[in-house]
Amino acid sequence: MELKNNKTLTRKEKEYLYHKKDIMCFAVEVFGKYGYETATTAEISDSAGYAKGSLYVYFKNKRELFLEVVNEILNDIVEIIDESFVQSNAQQCIEKYFENLGDYFNANRSAYELLMREGYTLQKGELEKENPALSRRIIQLNRMIAKKLSSFIELKNFDKDELEYIVTLLHSSFFFSQMKINFSPKKKGKILKMLTKITFEGILN
Repeated sequence: MELKNNKTLTRKEKEYLYHKKDIMCFAVEVFGKYGYETATTAEISDSAGYAKGSLYVYFKNKRELFLEVVNEILNDIVEIIDESFVQSNAQQCIEKYFENLGDYFNANRSAYELLMREGYTLQKGELEKENPALSRRIIQLNRMIAKKLSSFIELKNFDKDELEYIVTLLHSSFFFSQMKINFSPKKKGKILKMLTKITFEGILN
């Protein structure tokens, strides 16, 4: 999670944004390690080196902090999608997406652990009522990839709903494959190639 260009902000605003991002970086580690329910704001403040209670200067409560952390991870994944789908072949694009996503989670292991722990709850109906914008973003991630896949000739026979379901399966397969990669990083390339190959053979046959 990096600070975006903030040249137009005042010094005070830049400092506020810096501390907010700093807390979020430590928060993702605590949420990834303990899960949302178990993690406490005191643990996050202590991990980040801030006084107890100072977290509330930047966030209303733990839930707001958690959702902002998730939104930041989604921002990173959107960038990865845009960078990955530049090949002329759907299978190559998916393999590149898995590779880039794997690199991101290897560098941000806590983000992976957070999504593995909380992925199911983030897709439950409660989030749509609590934070409609974030709920839509999660849904749109799959739709974004499905739309890109629909442009490839080998997937022209699939409708929008089928492609979104395929993307859901791809993500499920990736996240569990990433567990294997975490324990055997040297086998990353082989695992991702095998995952992509098996997935596409299953889809197209």
